[in-house]
Amino acid sequence: MSENLNEPLPISQQDWAYEQLRTDILNSTIAPSSKLQISDLKDRYQTSVGPVREAVSRLAAEGLVVKRGQRGYWAAPASLEEFREITRLRIILEVDALCHSVNNGDLEWEAKVVGAMYRLSSFSTASGEQDDIGDGAYQDENRRFHMALIG
Repeated sequence: MSENLNEPLPISQQDWAYEQLRTDILNSTIAPSSKLQISDLKDRYQTSVGPVREAVSRLAAEGLVVKRGQRGYWAAPASLEEFREITRLRIILEVDALCHSVNNGDLEWEAKVVGAMYRLSSFSTASGEQDDIGDGAYQDENRRFHMALIG
């Protein structure tokens, strides 16, 4: 039996709920320090309680969700100081990774960067402003472009 290695593997409901909740917290679609109601999340992600509870538990282990005794779960708080420190560290790491990529990149790397830039530029208007910059599709393409740069 021949398998197509290019086909994506099916994702479990637990993994899907985890990815959705993680994305919503990181993008502040779910505000920092807001209470997470399991029933609301179940409806939001159109799944059952089990996958949502598993997602919340996994994110609590990662520090993106905080459990407060018997009172439930909250999205982790965010401070301006933490944001500044994370940004500072990302700049250091990403600049180093980019320098390494530029110095060691080959024609295939360059083609991936150009392709990713072309896809990202499709979100620009004639005036040069991005359409729907908060749109998930734009964010995905922006991430792909940056990953191609440091690939």
